[in-house]
Amino acid sequence: QNNLAAQIANPADLLGPRASTTIDAERRGKVIDAYRNATPPPPIFTQEVQY
Repeated sequence: QNNLAAQIANPADLLGPRASTTIDAERRGKVIDAYRNATPPPPIFTQEVQY
């Protein structure tokens, strides 16, 4: 029980979910557009170890 209490920032979270905040549609749209238009990251090359 002590470990669980140390991990919980707000004990009210155990009673139920927090209320939703209002949706910022403009911000959401900008974030989604930025994600869609982003260039993919360069591939990560790995080398196999020769034993």
